[in-house]
Amino acid sequence: MLDPSLKHQNINNTWTSYTEVGNAHFKNGNYLAAQSFYEQALTLKKQLLQTDIQQTQAPETIHLFVVQLARWK
Repeated sequence: MLDPSLKHQNINNTWTSYTEVGNAHFKNGNYLAAQSFYEQALTLKKQLLQTDIQQTQAPETIHLFVVQLARWK
């Protein structure tokens, strides 16, 4: 089984990649592609949040998710 901290790191790295690609598409005016990458990033964070809620081992992730979600609204 994957160490939970490694899982968090992998998801956060992937999330960062999705948001960076989304930002690049947004800056180039390709809003549909940007939205697609942002939605993928949000899905990853939601999965991480659900895992953390079930395991209650990473409250910092819950905080980061809420902060990011607030920025997107």
